[in-house]
Amino acid sequence: MSQTSSCILSVEPEEFDGIDNIVDLPNRSSDKVIAFMRKRFLSKEFYTWAGQTLLSLHPYEAREKKCKGDDHPGVDSLISGAWFRLKHGVGKPHQHVVISGESGSGKTHSACLAMQRIVDIVGETNRALYGIWSTVPLLSAFGNAKTGYNCNSSRFGKLVQIHCVDGMSIDGCTLSIFMLEKSRVTGPATGEGNFHIFRQILDVLEEDALQLLYLSKTIDYKIAPHSEMKPRYRETLIALEALEIYALEDILSVLAIILNLGNVKFESVGDIYTVSTDSLEFVENVGRLLDAKPKDLINLICTRVFAPKSRRETIYQSACMNREECEERRDCIMKLLYDRLFSWLVHCINVKFEQSCVYDQKSLSILDIYGFEVFDHNGFEQLCINYANERLQQYFIDNYLLERRIRLIEEGFDVEHIETVEYTQRLSLIHGPISIFGILNEQECAMKRFNSDVFVNTRLTETLRSKPHFIGSLNQLHTAFSIKHYAGVVKYDTRSMLGKNRDKVPDDIISFLKGCESFEFLCHLMSFAPLTNGKTLVTNFKKSLDNLFDVLNDGDVHYVKCLKPNPYHMAEFFDEHFFEQQLVANGVCEIFKLNFQQFSLR
Repeated sequence: MSQTSSCILSVEPEEFDGIDNIVDLPNRSSDKVIAFMRKRFLSKEFYTWAGQTLLSLHPYEAREKKCKGDDHPGVDSLISGAWFRLKHGVGKPHQHVVISGESGSGKTHSACLAMQRIVDIVGETNRALYGIWSTVPLLSAFGNAKTGYNCNSSRFGKLVQIHCVDGMSIDGCTLSIFMLEKSRVTGPATGEGNFHIFRQILDVLEEDALQLLYLSKTIDYKIAPHSEMKPRYRETLIALEALEIYALEDILSVLAIILNLGNVKFESVGDIYTVSTDSLEFVENVGRLLDAKPKDLINLICTRVFAPKSRRETIYQSACMNREECEERRDCIMKLLYDRLFSWLVHCINVKFEQSCVYDQKSLSILDIYGFEVFDHNGFEQLCINYANERLQQYFIDNYLLERRIRLIEEGFDVEHIETVEYTQRLSLIHGPISIFGILNEQECAMKRFNSDVFVNTRLTETLRSKPHFIGSLNQLHTAFSIKHYAGVVKYDTRSMLGKNRDKVPDDIISFLKGCESFEFLCHLMSFAPLTNGKTLVTNFKKSLDNLFDVLNDGDVHYVKCLKPNPYHMAEFFDEHFFEQQLVANGVCEIFKLNFQQFSLR
């Protein structure tokens, strides 16, 4: 722990009394700002205004579910202000609340507080709002998981647009989802957890109910490690009922298929690989759930099917030559099933509310998107997640800071310049004409099947080494590169990046699952929406973010910046040096520079 934190229990000066907005500090030096935030944190005042931006400090302990009212800084106050503007036609017709911060900084909690405040304003009897509120535990069960930073980390991004009539009552909502981390379903990293729903059913269902799903409490399921979290299965059931989703048995069957597939292992028999003898029971369980023959399942998983481009009418079959190829096909089925199930749930939510929604109505939106991540191992998902945060940070600079700087200049203030070149350079590095995404999309990379992970890293280093925010590998046999993000340097591993980006499901797997006609729900999952548009995952992800910022541009944006007081997840401990880094990384210091030159606007 840093030496700067050793005096955290010292008595703070009275000059901070009665102040809840950093702009109102009489002495605005960096040391005073840090001391002010430290005092508020140790006094259990976890929310503070920075001009019009709300700063939220994670307490690392149980805190009140509701804030202290509109007179105090908090999510309640911010939502009430946005609702007032919506109701009285102040500003743009739409109001958006953007909640950002590093992974584990408390974004999901703040999003729940925002939803709860809307319930308080509109009233719990509003049926549409009750349904919208029910999406919270449902999406948490199917989309959240334990990570190294957070026991309840959202592994997807979501924008909830709540549609209003005359700024008075709720008429429905539109739910937009950004890239579910579906690779987690095949097995989380050591010390992490899978999506909560797996442990919910394994921990809560009785043995008799599990046996109907060909599951058992006596079996350790590889993809669902035991968790100390309290299972909230009952909340999930209540949410499904409130949303009128009456397919519980079918949903459980799909989850049971995935759990059983996760325990399937492989062994060599001569020159080929097949399902190991001690895994046959899990294949048989999947066969019973799908009403398919076990030998057909084994053939599906352990055999590759391909057609040469020059002879499309000719189809070849070849046994998988190594364990990795078998595992890749098994994992592909698991990811496909879970992704289709999650997408179907989101589809059901949107269908339920779209009938009464009129899309030219006013709306209040809440954006809760995954936070910046730096793990011991960072792969394709972290690259996409941190890219989203880079774009969100640049939008904050452009939409909030630069607009206010222009306003101050027009009012005659001599305003300090805000440097934006680095933000543009980082985004160009990731998604520009010559960029990381561009190289991942290259046909040349896609065709280099052997040693492709090393080849991709070599291409990245050779092409981007001159970029100011790129750090390549000096060893051509390595699979690592680094990016100097706005929040710090992150080292990425190119292993599996190409496959995840292509996101290609073999045609024979799709045909097999669609052919399980006796499992009508599965056939519906496979056909209710197109599986792919033929584009790569990063292309689709970038497009979804483009659409998100188009939505944000149509309204007034209110910001909640979630910050960590220390890196150790300790309550009542404030690390001054670490917190100062948080302020810099989240662009909060730039807020100070601008707002210290004007009167507080709250």
